[in-house]
Amino acid sequence: MPSKGELTRERIMKAAERLFGAGGYDAASLRAIASAAGVQQPLLHYHFGSKIGLYQAGWERRYAAPEMRQDALADLDFSMDREELLRTLVKQLIAPPLKLGSTKQGRAFLRVLNWEINDPRAEKRGILAKYIQPIDQQVLAALAKALPNLPLERVAETRSLIFGLVSSVLNSLGMGDRPIKISPASLEQLVEFAIGGLMRIENMGN
Repeated sequence: MPSKGELTRERIMKAAERLFGAGGYDAASLRAIASAAGVQQPLLHYHFGSKIGLYQAGWERRYAAPEMRQDALADLDFSMDREELLRTLVKQLIAPPLKLGSTKQGRAFLRVLNWEINDPRAEKRGILAKYIQPIDQQVLAALAKALPNLPLERVAETRSLIFGLVSSVLNSLGMGDRPIKISPASLEQLVEFAIGGLMRIENMGN
């Protein structure tokens, strides 16, 4: 059973994630986070040291999950049947955001992620360099290897199209905190749609 301190820490992190997702890092004050968590502000300093410490702890918790780090890309068999390779790769790429979208708290983190990626001041926090950019390089390398006829200058664009498709699906199903449930059949349709798009984009590059 979690200790009282562990439960308090978890409550603070969940409240912080919701507020960071609502308006980005700069818009969330420690006072507001403490109020949302139902604790005194000194407890935030006790558990996390500072605002940036709290922010980084939230990212560390999320990226402790292997699927968020895209660990499985290292084991992808690029010698398999072409369509099966693309199907496996697409599922691997879209699984984390879809899983996050299935819970209220996960959707809060998706908004945090969006804020961080688009914040011109993000570089000084070091979050992108530690969590996002290394994974992005793995994704780009996997796409380049799976789509050998695609010009290298179009690989990043293709990656953006895949995640843009997932974002559009999640947004179309609801922008609020309501968890999103995608049926297995709908997931398969999404994957097949993405595969068709990838193959068409590659052919256009020839």
